[in-house]
Amino acid sequence: MLRETQVSALQSGRFNRVAVIQGANSHEGRFFIPLTLTATDYLGFVAVAAAESGKSSADILAAYPLSAYANPFEAASALYGDALFACGAAASNQLIAQWTTC
Repeated sequence: MLRETQVSALQSGRFNRVAVIQGANSHEGRFFIPLTLTATDYLGFVAVAAAESGKSSADILAAYPLSAYANPFEAASALYGDALFACGAAASNQLIAQWTTC
């Protein structure tokens, strides 16, 4: 059992300082999105992402406009892949970099 969260350990520097390889795969968000997602459903996904991230729906729609994707499933997959995986990996990388050197 871990004594603290990953974020807490990285913020405080309480972790083993070893070489780290981290990343995210493209399309990781696909596993969480129904194939039958509609444009209206997509707006619901945007609203949830906005509420969880503190960003506005307008900002999210500007970054992930439905018109830039083949269908709502693809748009939501990109949004959730970044929100759930890529952004977290980038944030962890920044925290780790405070305590380690190349």
